Amino acid sequence: MKTNKVVFFLVYSAVFFVMNIPLMALANGDGELAITGSVLASPCTITPDTVKGDVNLGKVYTNRLHSAGDATDWTAFSLNLTECPSTTTKVVVHFTGTSDPDYPVFFKNTGTSERVAIEVADDTGTRLSNNSVRNLTVDSQHQAKMDLKGRMTSPQGEATSGSVSGVMELSFDFQ
Repeated sequence: MKTNKVVFFLVYSAVFFVMNIPLMALANGDGELAITGSVLASPCTITPDTVKGDVNLGKVYTNRLHSAGDATDWTAFSLNLTECPSTTTKVVVHFTGTSDPDYPVFFKNTGTSERVAIEVADDTGTRLSNNSVRNLTVDSQHQAKMDLKGRMTSPQGEATSGSVSGVMELSFDFQ
């Protein structure tokens, strides 16, 4: 009989304790509720020529990339953003892609030509490589533009014939 009373007492105590937790919390006046959120700038429209993103570096003979450091002429291209909301004043552009394993300042050529890398620079001549970041100012016409240029380069020389291909990914932060 004594055992039953003890069990009943423990069960009764547990039920009483569980039922009174909310009341005890209210009685203490303790509690915290975190409410968070974000307001993001609306995106600009990326023009179709930028979205398509094909940059043709042309054709050259291997003798043009024969010596270490040889490079082709630059090919110009642009990133064009239009219809930016009036609240968007700046666009941060992140450039990523596979770096050349031997010369990480260049992008890797995934084509069949060997000892060739892809070089990309902004209009000031500053080289863009994997993880480069550039800021664009949105003008009064609600547009932002970045002039770029690319070329084939042979950091070690003696390029072989074949295709040159690579991918550079862009992500945009609208602020």
